[in-house]
Amino acid sequence: MALVMSVAVPVASAQSINQNVNASLERASHQIIDLLRQMASVPSSATSSVPEFSIAGQGGGYTVGSPWTLTLAAGIPSTSFSICAEDNTGLVSCTPNWGTTDASGGWSQSGTFSASTLGSWTEWIIFPNGTPSNAIAFTVSQASGIVPPPPPPENPTSTPATSTIPSNLGVYIWGKQYDASQGNGPIVDPVAFAVSKGFHTVRLALSPRSSIDYGLSNACDSNLTLTQLAQGSQFAQAFANRAVTTFILTTYDHATFSDCTTPRFLSPSFYTAANSAAIEQEYQDLTVYLYRTYHDTGKTFIIDTWEGDNQIYCGDAYGYATNAATKSACDQGYAARYDGNASANDSIQGMKDWIIARIAGIAAGKAQAAAQGFGGVSVFSAAEFNMVHALHDRGYESVLYDVLPGLPLDYVSYSSYESINQANPGSMLAADIGTIEGVLGNHNLIIGEFGYSSDQVGASAANADLDQVASTIEQAGLSYGIIWQLFDQPQVNSNFGLFNDSGQSELYTAITEGPPAEQPPIDIAGAPPIQANLPALVQVTAASLHVRSAPNISAPLAGSRTLFAGDTFVASRAVQGSSIGGNAVWYVSGRGNYVWSGGVQMVAVTQ
Repeated sequence: MALVMSVAVPVASAQSINQNVNASLERASHQIIDLLRQMASVPSSATSSVPEFSIAGQGGGYTVGSPWTLTLAAGIPSTSFSICAEDNTGLVSCTPNWGTTDASGGWSQSGTFSASTLGSWTEWIIFPNGTPSNAIAFTVSQASGIVPPPPPPENPTSTPATSTIPSNLGVYIWGKQYDASQGNGPIVDPVAFAVSKGFHTVRLALSPRSSIDYGLSNACDSNLTLTQLAQGSQFAQAFANRAVTTFILTTYDHATFSDCTTPRFLSPSFYTAANSAAIEQEYQDLTVYLYRTYHDTGKTFIIDTWEGDNQIYCGDAYGYATNAATKSACDQGYAARYDGNASANDSIQGMKDWIIARIAGIAAGKAQAAAQGFGGVSVFSAAEFNMVHALHDRGYESVLYDVLPGLPLDYVSYSSYESINQANPGSMLAADIGTIEGVLGNHNLIIGEFGYSSDQVGASAANADLDQVASTIEQAGLSYGIIWQLFDQPQVNSNFGLFNDSGQSELYTAITEGPPAEQPPIDIAGAPPIQANLPALVQVTAASLHVRSAPNISAPLAGSRTLFAGDTFVASRAVQGSSIGGNAVWYVSGRGNYVWSGGVQMVAVTQ
């Protein structure tokens, strides 16, 4: 039933997006608006010449849990049709190809009203030639004595542990993982394992390939939308883990990747008005589902892509830019591999079209969820790139320079191996963060992936480099940095895991083996001129600095949470805390919170 399964892009939401996006997004949005204008006009009344549409024989009132049956007597045989709906907030939506009439021109469908259908609805049918049915109106209310369901319960295996893991670091879980022996499944158990080690941010892959990727089956889930995948028991239980406050989801949608092979999302010719609307609808549905299901949990869901440059350049953007043989092999087979695209430039445009549709769908879903009163959870859009220099500096188009500028994304994500696979990964990443900000402005930047193979560089070097990169992420004030990945995957010769395939700590042991015995902050004695000049008014010189409840990078944010360049506060004293770049001095604010001293300068001594 349309109101249960899917709701397409509201016209008003698409129009509001138009005001803030570039010309390409505006053109795409207008195509959707035109489609809705053609499809979604509510019929004013029924006449003898229009198909007869009814719900259980008549309109009226229903309750959650009661059955429904939609019936259509159209007199138009063997023809597909769309179903349209308007909810009590005035949001109008249509779902193309909802059903097909039988040889006599009839059709029916039955189901049960769920809690997500609460409210007043108007629905109607429209055929491809523009013939509409009459409109039916009905209301779904709570059954007597029934209250809306609470947020899902916490998975019982999710016991968080005190940890030295910085609060802005998360971990990737993608692929068949070590089974933590809890017996709850290949997604649920690794998430619980990550929580047990102190992680509160987890990145997962949600796509028609998820069953294959996580070892649930060998079959592509070719008939499942993103919402249906999220409703599956493994993802639903993982999302219900209350200790995970942020899920970053690498998503491939049913609309463009249903065969788990063909990257239709990169083909500009795929983006007809109907196909763009289908993509938007899928992300709108997912967004509404997340709001309805996880309302009032305080969770954040970030809907991201994966390594856009590698997607476009045959899986090896760096090789394409730097190796003539790699480039030649990619170019020669490009059309066959990329659904008829002539070159990577076509895929650049396709990537932009895909991100535009995703943004519009998520924005529409947020508007619908807000109109229906769902809150206490956040859903954000993101897109990932993985090349800063190699492509652009050699004259090739890239996601950073040729796709992302001007798009109204909530976050941009950088898979950072081009930066961190250098002799000084921390300083290289810091410099490239500056380059990224110069191209995109003050976007919310995520380091969507960083990590090292213990086999390739050795555990000692990997640990040192991981620490450098994590410190750079902290100093830059980035919201998230995601470590690739939780477990080794020997079945694909990947030993990037923080833990081996037996669950034993392997990399970054300073945080993954748990914290040392807790010690109180130690006042810095005999360290003039710092103590001698306190209390003092200090000014933030870094782009941003976190305010924490204790002088270490794993402590929760406190007070104003984040300070920005130019902000000032009174530092009452200095204490010893986490060392960042060799500086372990933290200032105590007048409110008793802690700010790292490396990102501020003294303005005036106070009394």
